[in-house]
Amino acid sequence: MASKNESRRTATGCLGAQKQGNGPRKGHRKSRQGCHNCKRRKIKANFQATENFKQIAESDNYITDISISMSPQQPITLHETQIYSLTDMRLFHHYLVAAYPHLPVRNDNVWLTYITPIGHQYDYVMHALLALSASHLNKLTTSDLASTAKSHRLAAIKGLNSVLDQPVTTAEQGDAILATCYSLLMQSWYMDDGLPTFLVMTRSCDLVTRQIQQQEVGSILAQENLDSRIERMRPRLNGAPTFSVECIRSSLISLNAVQSLYLRTFEKHLWTSLQDCFISLASSPAQAYQSFLEIEKSLTGMESSELEQLMDPCRITSQLLLAHFVALQLIMRPIACRERKVHTVTMYGIRMDSWISEIRKRVKPEYQHILEWPLLISRLHSEKCLESYTLAQDREISSPTSLSASNHDRPLVGGPLSV
Repeated sequence: MASKNESRRTATGCLGAQKQGNGPRKGHRKSRQGCHNCKRRKIKANFQATENFKQIAESDNYITDISISMSPQQPITLHETQIYSLTDMRLFHHYLVAAYPHLPVRNDNVWLTYITPIGHQYDYVMHALLALSASHLNKLTTSDLASTAKSHRLAAIKGLNSVLDQPVTTAEQGDAILATCYSLLMQSWYMDDGLPTFLVMTRSCDLVTRQIQQQEVGSILAQENLDSRIERMRPRLNGAPTFSVECIRSSLISLNAVQSLYLRTFEKHLWTSLQDCFISLASSPAQAYQSFLEIEKSLTGMESSELEQLMDPCRITSQLLLAHFVALQLIMRPIACRERKVHTVTMYGIRMDSWISEIRKRVKPEYQHILEWPLLISRLHSEKCLESYTLAQDREISSPTSLSASNHDRPLVGGPLSV
């Protein structure tokens, strides 16, 4: 009998509960405008400013003017100005996918896993990475990113100059400085007027590397020198293609035309290095790469005044030598592309594509004939068919003896050498 009464009371209670409300009980909405003392004492704050509340507020960090308190629904601005734009986010994505550097040789993974996080701590590193990505993407697409690339480049240079005169105390600082230098160097490859910048940054990378090595901070990017680079590249050059003897012979004939002009001492050294490298293309890819590094040594070993004369747009002999130097850079694509872990020749097709044409604008008409061969290389490079001219065919066997000094004065071969 008792169980029946109990069940009847329970049912009645549930029914009464349903009548009292149409849904679940709402939670209590807590005030977020109370002072700390009132919350600690668990009393309701009196906002009418009674005598009791005035005494409490005197010893509390409470703002009595509650009209300026911020509601949770109001937006909060973390920065007054936006640091990086949506375009910068696009550039950063492109950097991670396609534009990340590889220098020193085969350091692709180092840039993605180590240098990229450093960019979040050193602004000038991030600006350099975005500048490189912008110039690279500007060559690949119709997007006008030249001004963006220039803006990031200037910011990177400004930040780099502010730390170059300070001692490097950690490996991370050294790698941040070198990463900026290498990024600016690689960006110059994709700039129409990037040849002077390329020469300066090549010299800067070598100089900064040696300075960081002397401070012995354990920098990862400063571990390589020109001697160790050839040893790291030697196994990767196995199976590299050989070069056409006719192409090499034509290059030497064109280079000899520069020798007939008056050359200063530093120009003679550069001319000799260029000649040795052109000849070594007929020997082996490893020998050609080593000779190519000797040209880099001659550039980095120049005095500052000599480098300025080499970049002087009014000095004809220097401009002609640089035109042949750029042509050699383009010819070396099948070898240089192996500096990356994942290498293809086509990814080098957008480098230095207008440098020789810019040199032509500065050379007087009476010297234009000396630029015929470099301009041919530049045109074939732009047309994406350079290797069909520079690489040896199956029927052709490269031989160093076929490029003796007595053959350098042979007349230019017709057909493909016409511009």
